[in-house]
Amino acid sequence: MGTAIKKIKAARILEGQWCTLDNLLAEREIYRKLVGFFRTMDARNWVALDDITTDEVSSDFCVGILERRVALAANMRSFLDDCR
Repeated sequence: MGTAIKKIKAARILEGQWCTLDNLLAEREIYRKLVGFFRTMDARNWVALDDITTDEVSSDFCVGILERRVALAANMRSFLDDCR
């Protein structure tokens, strides 16, 4: 398949409703938050959670639902603080 045809097909896909500018911007924001979250865990920079989450965050890492940022940080620390 020629490059021009691939570009036309890609353009048609981009015209679909799922690929609006708002959706792409929202997806990018989510991606950046996830990257920040994983970097925070890798660096064990628990203070940085303040910039990534709200205090009302809830999570479930197979230990039950955790409510609030403090509980999330404590749970992550229980798994990661001893991993160096």
